[in-house]
Amino acid sequence: MPWRILVLLIGVVINIPVFADDDLISRVDVDMFLVSPPEVEYRHSGAMFAKVTSENRWLMVKIEFTVDRKSLPEPKIRKSGSGFRFLQGGFVDDLKLQVRVLLDTGWKVDGKTIFGMYTGETELYTVRRDGKRHVVTMFVPGKFIDRYSVLATGGIRRAAKVDFKGEVIFSAAGRQLARAYCSSSGRKNFEEYCKMVPENMIFTGGVLPRSQTPWALLGADDFDLEKRQ
Repeated sequence: MPWRILVLLIGVVINIPVFADDDLISRVDVDMFLVSPPEVEYRHSGAMFAKVTSENRWLMVKIEFTVDRKSLPEPKIRKSGSGFRFLQGGFVDDLKLQVRVLLDTGWKVDGKTIFGMYTGETELYTVRRDGKRHVVTMFVPGKFIDRYSVLATGGIRRAAKVDFKGEVIFSAAGRQLARAYCSSSGRKNFEEYCKMVPENMIFTGGVLPRSQTPWALLGADDFDLEKRQ
């Protein structure tokens, strides 16, 4: 059925220091956007529009990275016990991205800012080592942001892009491949900010994989395939 999707974005590019254990993952760049949910219109079944307000803007964490180039070797088949194994290089299987996002709540204790934290991860089935740029996007829903961004009067404090800091860790086969920060202050200061997160303001699973959001069907072929959570 024909359909049309419109997306509204307000964004900023943030420079990030990258700490890599090897050269498999490199040139990590992160953009963070405050976005309105897609508007979907079905031509033959009436219009369906997402309600867009300042309170329900989502945070998009867009992660771009380069995977080193490795030519595809000739596949081999070897005996393994009573069966066979198909051996083929040139791919990274089960690449995992773990994300932590900090939100400046606007509250302070002893002059220090209180943060809320959202965590989440995306795991990719397989990524080709083609030397090209790859993109992963993850999202914090607007209602999750509102949960930790409240005014003293009890109203919702409208979060801005400058209120967010983040960390992305790449790993595969139990080995860390790269670590990047959305704050120019880097790892040391990020960990200091984490000390100002109350234990009941950690939203585990609050950073959603693209496949669990309204953006799941947009440009699906432009992204590596996610494993289902």
